[in-house]
Amino acid sequence: MAMDDGVSEAQASKNDALAGQKVPASWGSEFDTLFHYFSFLPISTQVIKIPEYQYTYVNPAACKLMGYNKEAFLGQHISAIIPESQLHDLTAVLDNVCKTGQSQVVAEVHSTFNSEGQSYTGYFTITYEPLHIKENEVAGIIVNTMDLTEQVSTLLALKESQEAVEKMKAANKALQLINRELEQFAFVASHDLQEPLRKIEVFSSRLFQSNQLNIDEKGLEYVSKISSSAKRMSGLVKGLLEYSRTTGGQSQFTTVDLNEIISEIRQDVELAIDERKAIIDCSGLPRIEAIPQLMQRLFYNLIANSLKFTSSQAL
Repeated sequence: MAMDDGVSEAQASKNDALAGQKVPASWGSEFDTLFHYFSFLPISTQVIKIPEYQYTYVNPAACKLMGYNKEAFLGQHISAIIPESQLHDLTAVLDNVCKTGQSQVVAEVHSTFNSEGQSYTGYFTITYEPLHIKENEVAGIIVNTMDLTEQVSTLLALKESQEAVEKMKAANKALQLINRELEQFAFVASHDLQEPLRKIEVFSSRLFQSNQLNIDEKGLEYVSKISSSAKRMSGLVKGLLEYSRTTGGQSQFTTVDLNEIISEIRQDVELAIDERKAIIDCSGLPRIEAIPQLMQRLFYNLIANSLKFTSSQAL
């Protein structure tokens, strides 16, 4: 009797899937159907015969993951495929499944396979399921290996991100503590500096007023410069204190005349200018919205460094 075309194709597909697979005759024909179903599973599936611990079936997904063709598996003892370093643990699991007749799951195993000719390391969940041909008699073990590398990697990346966030929170907390300590230091330092600066300013003013007739013009110029420098330093200390107390930088922005900033810096570095015989040409600067203390520091560093690395020889 001729078979229907659909039946012929299904039988041919089944025969291809089972070609070379050594299903023990004592297991019965129903395992042909089971193994045929395994051949279409996307996860690695192997059947190990007990008690010989020989491979009696592997599906295409197992061949791909393990890096062997099915001929290399079939009829071979597990030691021919499994690395010696893993053989003891695998044998212990198989023995336990045989003894108890219950399945066992080993979750998130970190392992390396020679997949498609290349070393592939990932995370896998392996299920060992007893195969019964008679009640309470385990004839084989079905080993299903599911690749969870992508899922586990995502979870690990999420965990690392969470840890990074926690570290950042801890760092921010430590930074806030340091900022509070710096604020306290700035307050104490400014308070302690204000008094000697005030005395310099007061006594230089008294010296100027009481000795105008006894001090020559050059001496009066020196006293005036001492008093002027003390006033500027006092203003800088107060400004830095105010800035250190402000957490929002926007409130510190104000209109700044850069020409005035440069003029004050000229006086501060007057000795260095004379020593280097330098000429600072920067007139006609604009008025901008900025933080005065930072602008003063910026231009001071620019000019001071220029003087520092300039030859004292006249050009």
